[in-house]
Amino acid sequence: DLEVSFSCPDPGPLTTTIELQVQGGRLLRVPFKAVGVVPQVQIDVDEFNFGQVFIGASAKLPFLLTNTTPVPAKLVVDLVATPYLQLLLAKDAWSSTEYDQCPLMRIGVQGQVLSGSARA
Repeated sequence: DLEVSFSCPDPGPLTTTIELQVQGGRLLRVPFKAVGVVPQVQIDVDEFNFGQVFIGASAKLPFLLTNTTPVPAKLVVDLVATPYLQLLLAKDAWSSTEYDQCPLMRIGVQGQVLSGSARA
């Protein structure tokens, strides 16, 4: 038993033929088709307006991200230039049947995963 793995390089349709040569020179041709789909993620707010916040205090604003496509989406938020902001994800906002750990990860400047939970 063999398995074909496909890593999608670009959006759009892809059609080709996989050729397998068997012992004795017989050539097997198997059509291959795939469609590269770009995830479409929508956010339910136009801006984050915290209004007045006392020095030393913190405030939270909820927002919702929705993936409207049937393919998984990966979101990267670079907060390096704004260290006073952070993203929080409550435990009840993600499924433990789909994820072993919180899907929100803190990543450092060099791309390393930082220790400590990212959820509220």
